This record gives sequence, C-alpha cells and structure tokens, in this order.
Amino acid sequence: MKTTWKFLSRIIAVFFCAVTIWAQQNPAPVQKNGEAPELKNFPALDIPEAVYKKVEKNYFFEDNGACEFRQKTELRVNTLFAMNELCGETFIVYNPKFQRVKINAAYTIMADGTTRVDVPENAFNTVLPRCAADAPAFNFLQELVITHTALEPGATIFLDYSIFFSAHSRTFFDEYPDMPFPCERLILNFNGSSTEYFNVPARSREAYFNARKTIPVIYPGMPSGAPRNLCATEHLELRDLGKKILSSLLNDKMTEDEKRATLIRFVQTQISTVPIPSELLLESDLRENDEVLGSAYGTPLEKVRLLWTMLSKGLGIDSKIIHEADDDTFFLETDSGERISVLEKNMNPKKISAEARCELSDGKEITRGTAVLTSSELDAKKAVEDLLTPGQKMLEAEWLPGRRLVYECERELPFRDGILLWQVPVSAHGIAELDFETLPRVRKSELRIPVQGEDFSETYSYKICLPENWILAGNAQATNIQNPVGGVSFFVMQDGSKIVVSKSLNLNKTTISPEEYPQFRALMVAWFEPSSNRVLFKKKDPSPSLPEKK
Repeated sequence: MKTTWKFLSRIIAVFFCAVTIWAQQNPAPVQKNGEAPELKNFPALDIPEAVYKKVEKNYFFEDNGACEFRQKTELRVNTLFAMNELCGETFIVYNPKFQRVKINAAYTIMADGTTRVDVPENAFNTVLPRCAADAPAFNFLQELVITHTALEPGATIFLDYSIFFSAHSRTFFDEYPDMPFPCERLILNFNGSSTEYFNVPARSREAYFNARKTIPVIYPGMPSGAPRNLCATEHLELRDLGKKILSSLLNDKMTEDEKRATLIRFVQTQISTVPIPSELLLESDLRENDEVLGSAYGTPLEKVRLLWTMLSKGLGIDSKIIHEADDDTFFLETDSGERISVLEKNMNPKKISAEARCELSDGKEITRGTAVLTSSELDAKKAVEDLLTPGQKMLEAEWLPGRRLVYECERELPFRDGILLWQVPVSAHGIAELDFETLPRVRKSELRIPVQGEDFSETYSYKICLPENWILAGNAQATNIQNPVGGVSFFVMQDGSKIVVSKSLNLNKTTISPEEYPQFRALMVAWFEPSSNRVLFKKKDPSPSLPEKK
C-alpha cells in the first residue's frame, strides 16, 4: 500500500512540475492599451491564413522596349479556410492585344515537405474575366484560372509565370506589391539590379473576412509605349441616340442646378458600371458615347467621358477628367474644384447608429433593434435593407419620430463542432460601401469620401442572448485607436447572462490629404480587421455526472 502511494505521489509531483513549466512558458495574455488579448484556446486563429515564404519579381527589358515580367511565388497554406476559399486558385486577367501569359512551373509541395504534385494540364483554363462578365464589348479580355491541387494545411504552392509585353509598363513598378498575406522574403530584380526585403507585412488586411472580395487577382499593367490618351475629350460627341436622350432628360422648366443633377444621376444610376481596370485597355478599346448609351453599361472611364460630354455639350459646363492612379478611379473636376463621381457608390447618411438585441437559438439569430439614420429620403424598408448584412432576412420595419427605425430580422447561423463564429452585423451601405478593406500603402493625392458633410460616424451595439450551455470563447476583447482623422473602437464584454458587443467609427474629416492618409488607412485597417468583426462562442462541455449513492 505504501509503495503504491509513493508511486502515485511521484506521478502527481511530475504532473504539477509540468504544469508549472508550461505556465511559465505560456503566460496569460496581458492586454495592452488598444489591443485585444489573444485567444489562446484557438491558436489556429492567431496565425495568418497563409504566408508567402518567398516572392521574386523579375523585370527583363529588351532594346526595343519589350518587357518580360516573371514572378515566382512560394505560398504556404496554414488553414483549411485558406485552402478552400483563398488560395485554391490563381487568376491572371490580361488583354491579349498586347499581353501574353506563360506558365513556367506550377506545383504543390505537400505538408510532409517531400511529396511534389504538379498541377495537371486540365487545371489551366482560359475564361472570360469576372470583371467583364456583363460587358459583351469587352469579351476579348481573358482570364487564366490556375487551380492548385493537392492542397492541405502546411502545403506550399509554387507558381512561376511570365507576362510578355510589346512595350515596358510603368504601372508594374510597385515596390509594395498588393499581397493579401505577409511575405517573409521579397526580391525585386530589374535587369540584374536586385533589391531584397524581409518580413514584408500584408499590404491589405489579411484575407479572412468576405473571402470572395479578397482573393487576389493579377491585372498586368498598361505599356507606356502604346498609343494612349484615354482621358482625351477633344473628339467626344453625342450623336443621334445621345441627343435624343439629352432632350428627353431636360426641359425649359428645370433650373440649371436641376438639369445638372439630372444628368449626373442618369449616368450614375442608368448606366451600370463594369469594373474593368483602365490599365487593361487601349485607347482603341473605348467605345463612343452613343455605344455606351445603347448598351446601358460602361467602364468607369467610359462613364466619366460620357458625363463630361453630356455636361459640356448639353449645359456648357466646363470640367476636366481627373484620374486617381492610386486606386484607378475617375472624376470630373469643375472650375470651382468640385469633384463629380460617376460611380453608383454614394453614401447618403452621414451618421448610422444601431442598437439591437440578438437572440441565438436553433441555428438562427433573431435581431430586434432601433436604428437612427440622418438621411430623410429613405423609407423604412430601404433603411432596414441598408442595415442588413448578407444572409439576413427582413421581418418588419417601422419609422418612429426623430428618424428612429424599429426593425426585426433573422439569419441562419453556422453552429459547427461546438463553435460559433458570429459576424458583427454592420450596414452594407456604411463605410463598407466604399470598399476600403484594401488600400494602397501610400497616396500622393487627396482622398475624398462621398459623404454628406465634413464628418461621418457609424456605431453599432448588440446585446447577445446565447443558447443554453454556450459561452464566450476566450477573454473579453478591446480595441481603441484614436488619431487626428478619427477613431475606431471595438469591445466584447460579459454583462450578466448576456454578451455586449460594441463597434464604432468616427471620422473628423471626409477629405483626406496625402499627409493624413496613413492615419486614415490605420483606421480602415482596424475597422475591417477580422478580429474586430467577429466573436467566438463555444459550447460548454457537459459536467460529468456523479455516481448515484447506493
């Protein structure tokens, strides 16, 4: 008996020593000011979904101005989500009129580090690009889709491809490549002159949230040697169709401001936008104004050329076309300095505020809340639709005095393996409308946010009632970033039997100078950061039952 007790005592002592050593090596997370504590229960979520082990960009120029751009990438896949949603395919969109794509090598090294699986021939497919799917006039564009095989967490994708140009490209020389994942080693080689960087952070936020928008697509640049005068307006005219539409939109009873607003609204709402980057197009690829009007769609550049013609020929308004190369956007700028956008994106409210109670049960979420929107032209149904996130279904809506909106909606929830990843509902027509998830690292011109007024705020507060036996996974979270441009805050805390989630954004200005741009970009990175848009819940393990007394 004594021998058995000594043996058990030694086992217990060894166990407690091991626990002590583990605790010293893995201390409890210390929350710093403005940072959320790590969730040690879920270590897989603390690493990037994928990491570029190496990216090598090579530029070879010939005497006649032709250029070969060759890129070699080694991308390690860390998670199932990256394998299934983010890294399984590579998309290269190009214009065969002046670009040619060649695949030099494509294979996968599996997680064991030795097994190589080459991408089969049937995994290379040329299709119509998604950006030109609704634009028959641009069916000549091509998209090479490469489907990577033998993927698993820990596998590494190797891709080596070349793009040949008839003349070299200015837009290619990007020292900060638009990579959605961090890069351990980046090599830039210009005709033998090499520069090397280490531990380059992801240029955009890591690609967790809204996967379909963050899958990287490669758009080869426009060669500078090609004939190109895309913003020219000297020869733009309105022919028969354009003149008929112009006369039908305007009448003598309208004021000059009403006529101007009518033409702007017509181009913004009646001519749909096909998001084809201008760097893919030659001047000869752009259509005449009447062709754009007859098709009822156009590229952003075609739309801005059309609006310029309608304003100048119809109303005699002088303006010029401005191209923001940083984000490939186009505006009309009047003599007074006003900028007119032709895109449909236009945030009417200058303030969005919502408080709601979310009940989670039976695989569904029922949200009942009150919202305040400063825009008075929205009806209740439209206002609720603006608040809904993908997957939510409106049940009822009613306006109350003071532009207060009472609403109720529901959505399905993915309860899987005792884990619930709850996405914070935010308005799809707030700051998210402007696609600021991905921003260039630097900007040389002003950034104007199309919001009514000189400031903007967006605030959400949710009280979550969890199903029985479900709890918050990990500790409370808190993020608070404040700078001269504005602030972003996000916190998750326990309030009795409920979980309180609050997320807010305020911008002190809507015209951002190049000097202020890094501060604005920091706010957008924090606002769209995945950890500021989700909350993890888990199901409690059932308590072991005690043996019945005899």
